[in-house]
Amino acid sequence: MTLGENIKRLRENKFMSIFDVQEITGLSKSTLHEIERDIPNPTLDIIDTLDKIASAFNITTYDLLLKP
Repeated sequence: MTLGENIKRLRENKFMSIFDVQEITGLSKSTLHEIERDIPNPTLDIIDTLDKIASAFNITTYDLLLKP
């Protein structure tokens, strides 16, 4: 499972829409779609971005990265 697939699975398991995650993280909808589709974006601060996404799901960044 890729990181993007894992993020999408977590979001859907928590019954959250992209808009919900956008509201919590402050990330744009297009950025979140790119992340879920594993589209590289060299302008992202990936550490900060993953921290925000993990916080939205109430999990650690470690769990976001390593647990399928």
